[in-house]
This record gives sequence, structure tokens and C-alpha cells, in this order.
Amino acid sequence: MPPPRILLAALVLWPLLAAPCAVIGHLSLTAQPGWQLDNSAGFGNISLSGLRLPASVPQLLHRAGVVGDPLYRYNELQQRWVALDTWTLSLWFQAPPDLLRHRAVLLRCDGLDTVASIQLNGAPLALTANAHRCHTFNVTHLLVPGANVLNITLLPAPQYAAEQAAAYPYEVPATQQVGAIPDYNFVRKAASDFGWDWGPALAPAGINGGIQLLGHSSALLEGVAVRQQHLVNGSVLLAVDGFLLPVQSPALEVQQQQQQQLQGNQLARAGERGRLLLQLTSPDGLQHWQAEAAVSIPYFDSHTSECDAMANCSCCSGRSADSACPWLLPRAGGTQQTAFAAQAAAQPVKRSLSILLDSPRLWWPHDFGSQPLYSLRLTYLPASPASSGSAGRMRAGQRSGSISNTEQQQLNGQLRFAAAAAGVDEAAAEAEEAASATHSSTVTRRIGLRTVQLVTDPLPDGETFYFRVNKQPVYARGANAVPAHVFEPAVSDASLHRLVADAKVARMNMLRVWGGGRYFKDAFYEACDEQGVLVWQEAMFACAMYPRDQAFLREAWLEVRQQAYRLSSHPSVAIWGGNNENEAAFQWFPAPSRNPKLYASDYSKLFVEVVRQAVLGVDPGIPFVDSSPSNGVLSREPYVKRWGDVADSRYGDVHFYDYSSDAWDPATYPAAKFVSEFGFMSLPSFSAYRQVTEPQDWRLGAPMTAFRMRHAGGLEQLQQQMEWHFLHAPQGAGASAPQPAASSGEQQQQAPQPQLEQQAQQAQQAQRLNGGAGLLSLHPNGSLKRRAVPAQLADPDPQGQEQRQFEAFTYLSQLQQALAYQAAIHQWRRNKADPTARTMGVLFWQLNDVWQGPSWSAINSDGSWRLAQHFAAEFYKPVLVSGVKVGQDVQVHLTNDLPVHVTGLLAVDIVPYAATDPSHIAALIRLNVTIAAFDSRMVWSGSVAGDILMATGLVPHLQQDQQQAWQGNDTAPGSSSGSDSGSGGSSGSSGSGIDSRGGDGGRRRVEAADVFLRLRFCPTAVQRQQTAAGITVPPPEPFKHNLIKLGGLVEGSLHGGSDTAADGQAGAHSGGSESNAPPCDAAVALLDGAAADQCEAAGRLLQCSESLVLLTEPKAARMAPANVSIQLTHGGRQQEDADGSYLATPADGGGTNVTTVSLRSDAVALFVAVENSARAGHFVGSGTLLLLPWQPQTLRFEEAVHPTEHREDVLGNISVYWLQKEMAALQSATWLTEGAAHAAAARAAWFLAGFATVLLVALGVCGWVKHAR
Repeated sequence: MPPPRILLAALVLWPLLAAPCAVIGHLSLTAQPGWQLDNSAGFGNISLSGLRLPASVPQLLHRAGVVGDPLYRYNELQQRWVALDTWTLSLWFQAPPDLLRHRAVLLRCDGLDTVASIQLNGAPLALTANAHRCHTFNVTHLLVPGANVLNITLLPAPQYAAEQAAAYPYEVPATQQVGAIPDYNFVRKAASDFGWDWGPALAPAGINGGIQLLGHSSALLEGVAVRQQHLVNGSVLLAVDGFLLPVQSPALEVQQQQQQQLQGNQLARAGERGRLLLQLTSPDGLQHWQAEAAVSIPYFDSHTSECDAMANCSCCSGRSADSACPWLLPRAGGTQQTAFAAQAAAQPVKRSLSILLDSPRLWWPHDFGSQPLYSLRLTYLPASPASSGSAGRMRAGQRSGSISNTEQQQLNGQLRFAAAAAGVDEAAAEAEEAASATHSSTVTRRIGLRTVQLVTDPLPDGETFYFRVNKQPVYARGANAVPAHVFEPAVSDASLHRLVADAKVARMNMLRVWGGGRYFKDAFYEACDEQGVLVWQEAMFACAMYPRDQAFLREAWLEVRQQAYRLSSHPSVAIWGGNNENEAAFQWFPAPSRNPKLYASDYSKLFVEVVRQAVLGVDPGIPFVDSSPSNGVLSREPYVKRWGDVADSRYGDVHFYDYSSDAWDPATYPAAKFVSEFGFMSLPSFSAYRQVTEPQDWRLGAPMTAFRMRHAGGLEQLQQQMEWHFLHAPQGAGASAPQPAASSGEQQQQAPQPQLEQQAQQAQQAQRLNGGAGLLSLHPNGSLKRRAVPAQLADPDPQGQEQRQFEAFTYLSQLQQALAYQAAIHQWRRNKADPTARTMGVLFWQLNDVWQGPSWSAINSDGSWRLAQHFAAEFYKPVLVSGVKVGQDVQVHLTNDLPVHVTGLLAVDIVPYAATDPSHIAALIRLNVTIAAFDSRMVWSGSVAGDILMATGLVPHLQQDQQQAWQGNDTAPGSSSGSDSGSGGSSGSSGSGIDSRGGDGGRRRVEAADVFLRLRFCPTAVQRQQTAAGITVPPPEPFKHNLIKLGGLVEGSLHGGSDTAADGQAGAHSGGSESNAPPCDAAVALLDGAAADQCEAAGRLLQCSESLVLLTEPKAARMAPANVSIQLTHGGRQQEDADGSYLATPADGGGTNVTTVSLRSDAVALFVAVENSARAGHFVGSGTLLLLPWQPQTLRFEEAVHPTEHREDVLGNISVYWLQKEMAALQSATWLTEGAAHAAAARAAWFLAGFATVLLVALGVCGWVKHAR
């Protein structure tokens, strides 16, 4: 046994060995500029050189000018050959001598998309078929000094998938979208790459990530997994798993090493020994913890078990794979990967150590607190071969502690003194450390400490389904995220950070990463950590049955495990899901119905055994659901599914889509526990759409309109909803039964005389409602010139009229979508207090987009916002006021998602559409109201006729032009509106008002069609729970508000108070105290250690909430014509020219230039939206804006992604839309049947295109098989 003083010296010297580590041998091949691309293995007509990666093949071809923009017009079809061709990427490179001196050299390929045949210096390495994971190969004996050549041949994924499907012993069905390529479920590539009902079918091949050579002479630390155990005393035990890639020794050396045995308590194969050093730094940088452990790592050979890299996996028995999990053993052939044994890379082994934190700072979702992130650094230090005796003196075990920066400096000196006293040669120790550092490897992470639970408590009829973070119940508000671009290499870190920031600005606290796309890059999860946005992460399987041969299961295992430990350190990841809608898909296809046991067995094998164990083997504590939607489980241990109808709202989460019912009717939406998907589609913003189309495409009847619609029947569904809410159906056409296709000329010939007269009146109405603003153009001299709006809707230029109608339809489709989302989300948030519902989460479909086409998204593909995203910033506020019309009554509800009780002022105003002065508005309600934490309740109810119309008073005097403007409506002034029954219509008593002066002199009876309600709740104070000293506060229950005792009142103040669009940015901040309690801590803290965080969050989030309640459908409302004028300012200065145009100039003194638009109206203008067609971005508050004649508004422009250099073209063309103007533009309905005809033609064209694609794929399969063999 070594002398005690040597052991003491070794112990105290270990903290000093954390010096910066030398980098292992590394050569980035993607950074090399000399890549070549050719299709000599395919069509053989293209050869490009001097290329840079990462990039997809379509991107490379586009950059070289071989093809145009793949998203432009019909290029998706014209460039289909690109996806069906075979492409080879080649690189000649020099292998540095320093790299070749390493014991092993690995080729690491991240993002091979997808079917790749890899050769190095002519020797085959592998055939890969999984774009969702990193592939690593041993190339030690293939590299040569000097010049080397790497060839990556990308075979067409559609052909590969078709070949795999044809060879499978039975049918494995998958969803077939309009215009999509089949068989996506047979290749591990983003399913949406094959086409979806919101995106194109490009199936791009390429290199999406980095390709690099890594040289190492000892085990290589390649990743970490982080697990947290929160103890009852508030401390946190942080367990960190390091994944080490063993060095791959020659076969003879392996045989020699296997004959040796380690001395100790257990026997193991001889291998490498070293140390793991874990360092942790507090968010403020003032505290440091460290732990270290001696580790032994077996050399890699063909018998190395994958169980070395797993924890808590039922597949592992001892150190070998159990026969129940054959996918753990590498196999050649099969549906996914063939790796040649000579180049097989080692699988990483897991080695662990831990740190105890006594007073941790907890990470919270942004609406509950702050997001403190600890800096974690894990280093592997191999023992030097020349100092094996020194290595033997190290004691296996761990050491941890917390020290400050000052203490660290003092301790360094003490340690050196202790080493000298122990008789250890300090110079020798430093030399040993230097030798070790040359082979060391380090991984860094930023982590947050938190607990997360999925609560599924039993109910009398069902189960709950909601999340707790740090024991606090969280109402999930958010959306579903799809891939950020059709080409993964085009996704920048900045765009991902902006996407998450846009979600947070809209008050979202959860994003669901949809299983039909891709795992996001690290930047997305880092942004969610920083912004306090929770992530529902799904494995990449969607809407299909999947094969379950052993090769496929192994690829799934490797993929999910790799992603699980990559994401395990992110506190934002709150739950893992096995797939999207695969269980629901059992009801979609005939095959599972004929043989349900077979497909249920396949499902359980892949998602319950493989995927679930891959996730829980990395982090046993993470919540997991095998599918979304699902009915949950009967038992978690053992894991037993509750099979059944996944639409059953009593259990689990639900996905809800209903395009035939009224999307604005709250009764349409079921009483679900958690809604993880729902939505309604709209067209992309015109400013985004025009980027990839031409003027001839800017009409509703254009073939392009139908071509971009990938949702079957989508245009008809949009039309149906519009006829219910905005438009009057054409003669003889009902909203529930669109008419067969016919040309617009035939309609005009058959239209009766009254309809022609009505169209003429509607054209006159459009002229008045269009106003005088129109478009502003930025001239070369920098001045903004107002472009004249056509004098009449019946423009002499038909294309101009059709474009105007197209823009109006686009706006109304987005407003229709936004109001549908508002109706549904208001209802589901109110349902939190409904004992039959107890809804605790809503995630709408979908947040973002991949191209400029119709979809369910709230953010366009260029980063600009649709109206739904603007509405989300209101309907997702954590303290919400909402109104709902139930029969002939209106109810006003308050909803509170915060862990504090909120007191504020509720105001309900009656606003006439024809109001021109503040005196025309009638104040209906002014109440001081307190809403308890996590509560939702009705605070006022009244009848339309008896309470609202009676309180209105006189309707403002009606001008003659207003009377004319109303002629286009079915309802004439003074009559009852009965066309909206069941969904906000006015009939019977709700349509009656009071005749204030007998109806003479222009005065008349007030009706529901004359007014709307504006609801507003502004918080003024927060209240806390009152708890006696020493009493432990139990976790709050979101459904038991009557048990909460209110404590002292903490006064707050509202900053602002005006009715501006920016008023939502003002917050109510705690500012007082009571009973000697700290003002913030006592105000909102429900748990120890979170007081200041939650106080800050409450102060930031308590903002005025506002919403409108329309008493009739918009088409039945008597809206006054409105003329909106705008004035732009750039950089904080503006100058008006003599001709009335505006000259925008940059701000003096540098800095960020701010572009704002000021709007004025001569009448009430509803839902005013402003778009900038020159720059991607949005005007804050656009779309939700209620513009009153006496109250001008100013909106600030936010760019989608901040440019890296200053640009002056921020203004460009500014378009302004509002409800009255766009409704008037679409009252002529001749476009409807033409659009239906083109939609039918598009479906026929897609059938032919799909048949041609299948034929080309089938013809290419034989050639691919020949090439592969």
C-alpha cells in the first residue's frame, strides 16, 4: 500500500489538475473549400467544384446557377429529378502528421441526409440510412500521409424507401399527403421532407452537419447526460454520466490486454485508466463545485456490450445484451445500415460521478421565475502510459465541495504547500499532468436545476393530465414546432433563437417538437433554456405504421439514445414522446383494422420497448408518453398501455381538428384534459407569398393558389368559414355545400338582375372602405410616396382587381384563423375550472412554417408574423379576460395561470361601430375583482337586450354614405339580423334595442349589429398565501381554489394606462409589504428558494388583458366605412416633404434604427394589420389593433432576424389591411367557383405527378440495387 503522505498529496493535488486541456487531433472537413459534386453515378450531366458544406444538394445547385430557387413557383415539380438522382460529394484533403500519430483516427459524420455510401481512399466504409443521428467510423488504417480522398455518394431516399417497402414481408402503411412522395416510414429521414399537408415534397439529399476527423490515443469523452435528484431538504444531487469512446486497439494488442486482470473488488477486461473531473460554477460565477473519480475503460473489441452506455435498462443483464433486446447487437444488412466490420466504430461506455448542491437556485418556466443556468465542465484525463505507477496510487472514488473564487486562490497555495510537505515532486506532478492533457477531452454544458412531473391523478371519470415544475402546477400555453426550413443547413442559430423569442413574446411557455420533422439543433434547446420555454420532445416518427426488423430497431435505438443524452442537460425538456399520432393511425388504414394484433405488436416493440427504454435508460426520471395523442397507461411499472379511442377526452392528451363546424363557436371544442394539437389553416402573408410567385399568381383563381394548397379541400373549407363569418354566398350556393366548378363568365351570364345590382353596390362600398392609405413605396431618394388606391373595386385592370381580392382573401383567412384560435383557447383556458374538463394545456398547430404556402402556422417561413401570432400575444397572457356569447347572454371570465392571487380593475365598454368621439362609448362595467391563483371563473353575465343594448343610449347620427355602405349587408338599418343564429347572430330579443326618440330625425333603435364589447382587465395588486411559521406548504392543487387563504395585499402600479397597442408591455410590479415581510418574497413565493424569481416573473407578466366580443357575425354588423392614414418614422426622425410624402432617415449617432408606423382613422377600424414587404418581420400589435378615430396608434417594426450589417431598406412597401376594407373587396363572389375549378384541376395534376414520381422511383430501384451491390 502506498505511504499515507503520497495518498494525501494525490488527493489534494487533484483540484489543481483542472488546467485547460489540449485539444485532441482534429480536422474539420466541412470547413474545406474544395468539395466537388457530380451525378456521374446517376444522370451524369453535372459536375461542380469549389463548394462549401454543410449544404443540401438543391442548395448547391441553386448557388451554382444550375437550378432556380427550389421554392419558386412550380420548381418543386420541375426539380423533382434532383431528389431522384444519385449525387457524389468528393473532397481531396491533406492528413496532418499530428493527426496520423494518434492511436486511432475517427471519421465523424453528423447529418448525413440520408442514404450515403461512404468511401475513403477507395475503401468502402459504410452504407448509412439515418439522417437523425451522428455516424462514426474508424479510419485509422485507411488514412495515408499526404493526399486522401473522401467520397460520399448520396442515393435517392425515395428509391431506397420504395425498395425497403417492397421487400418487407407485409404492408406497413403511412399517411399519403397531397403531392407527397410515398414510403417515408421506411427510411430514417424527416417525414415532412417527403411532403406534408403544409409543405413541399423535395426529399433533399445533402450534408446537414459537420464532417470531421478526430484523432485520439486514449478514450474520447463525446457526451454527457445529466440527472437530478431533488431531496426533501431542498438540496440537489446532480449525477453526471460521461460517455467515453474507447480507444480501438489492434487485434493482437486486444488479445494481450484481455489476458490481464485488474486488482480490486471486481474483475474486468484490462483497459485504459484515467480520471473524470467534474466542475460546476454557479450562475453568478461566485461558487464552484467539483468532483472527480478514477475510471477504468475497456479497450474496444467485437464483444464490447452496449449495456456499458445504459442505465436502468431491462435489456441488460450484467454486462451483456439480453436475448430479449437483439437490436443491441450489430447486424449486417436489414432495412437501415450496413457497416463493414473492419471499420465499425466503438460504442461509448458510461462512467458516472455526482455533486451535492445544498442551496440550489431553481430553473423556472418564464412565467414562474428566472432561468439560472449553471456552467458544467466534464473532463476526461487519461493516465499517462509512462506513469502507470502514479496512476495506481490514485484512489478510486469521488470528492466534491463548494468554494468561492477567493477561497480557490487561497486553497491553491495551501495545496502546493501540502504537496511539498508530503514529499511529492511538484514538477513531476505537473509534467504528468501535461502528458495527460495532450490526450484529454472536455465537454461543457449549461444546465438548470428543476423537477418536472406529469401528473395523471385518478378522477371519478378519467385522469388528470398536466405538468408540475418544481412542484408548481403549470398550465401549458404554446404551439407545435416543425422544421425551421425545408433545408436543414439553411437553419441558423440566430433564426432558432428568434423563433423561441417570438414564442416567449407571445406568452407561450411550451413548444412541442413534432415527430414528423427533425430534432432541432442545440441552439433551439439553448434558447428554450435561456428563455424559460418548456419543450415537449418527440422521437421522429409520425402518422404511420413502422417496420420492426432488427436492423430498423437498432437504428431507432441508436438514434433515440444519442438524442436523449444530447438533450438530457437541458432543463427546458420536460417530456419525451415516442411518436406523433401513430397510435391514432390505427384507425386510418385498412391493414391495421384487418390484423390489429400484428400492428399492435409492432407498435409495442418499437415504441414501448426500444424508444422508451432508449430514453429512460439515459434519464429514468423524465416523463414519457409512447404516443400523442393517447389514453395514457394502466400501469407504468410494468408499462401497460390503455388502448382505445385516442380521441377520448377523459384520458391523456387529445388532437382536435374539425373543419366542418363553426370554428368560432366555443361549443365546437371538446372538454379535454390537455390539447396538444388543434388548428385551422390560413394563407401566408402576402408580403411573404410574393417572394416566390409572380403577379399572374396573385389571384384566387390562379393555378398557383391551388398548387400551393396541400390540404385536401382546404380552399373549400376556408371559403365555407368565410361565408359564415365575412361573406355572402353567391346566388344559389350554400355555405355548407360549395357549388361545382364553373367559370366566372358563366356565373355572370346566369346571375339574376338583383345580384348584379348588389355587386355594383358592393363595388361602391369597397371604394369608400378602401380608404386613402393603400401602399407606400420607398423611392431611391429615400422618400416615401403614397400609392393611390384604385378608385373602384371594378378596376379597369382585371389583374389589379384580382390581386386586390387575393390580398383581401389572405387577410381574412388569417383573421378567421386567429379568431378561431382565440375562441378555442379562451374556451379551453376557461375549462380549467370546469370539473368535467380540467383542461391544463393548449398547444396550437402550428408555430412556424417551411415555405410560403397555406398552412396552420402563426409565423411565416421568412419569420414574419401572421395574425394568429399577434392574437397569441393576447390570448396567451397568463392573466386573461375573455368573453363568450351564450345564447342571448354574454359572459365575462377571468383566468389566472400564475401562482399568485391577482386583484385588478375589470372594464367592459360598449363601442358603436359608428363611434367618432369618446362620448359615444358607454361604460357597462367597472369592477374591482380578485382572481385566485390557478383559477378561472365567470365574473359577470348579462343579456344582450336587457343589459347591453339598454345601456347603449343613442346611436351616433348616421351619415348618408354610411347608410349606403350598409346596403351590401343582408340586414338593413333598423331590422333584426337573423343570419347568425348559434354563433353570435342577433335574432329575437338580442336584435332588439330601445327606440330612444321615436325613430325620427335619423334616430333609430339600437341593435346588436350596431355595437361590440371591449373587455379589459388591468392588474393592480397581487396577494400571497398566508402560512404560519414553520408550517410546510403542500404543493398547490390547480383545482382546489377554495382551500387557499388570502394573505396580505401587496399594492402594485400600472405603467402606462393608455389604450395603445404597446400598453400590453406595461406590467404591474409589487411595491409594498405587510407585517415586516419582504415585499417580493412574501408576495408571491409559494416554495422556499423561489421567492425573488416568482416575484420578478409576476411583476413582469401582470399586464392588461384585452379582447373584443362581437355580438353578430362581422358580415351582419353595421360597420362604418373607415379611412386609415399612416405615417412612418425610421431611426427616430422624420421629415415631411412638400408634396406630402415622408422622408425616412437613419438615426443620428449610430445604434439600432427603429422603424415605427403611426396610424389614424376617421372611423372605428377593426383588426388593423400592417405588413412590410421589403423586410421580414412584424409590427408589434398589428392585427389585434382596434383603431379609434380619436386615438392614433404607433406600432414598432421588429425584424425577423437581426442583420449582421446596417441596412437602409427597412421600409420598402408598407401595406395596411383592416376588416371593413377587406370584407368589401371580397363581396363579389365570382372567384369562388373559379377557385374550386382550379382546386379540382390541381388535385388531378397532383395525381398525375404522384403517379409519375412512383413510376420514376420504381424504375430507379433496380438501378439503385445494382449500384448498392
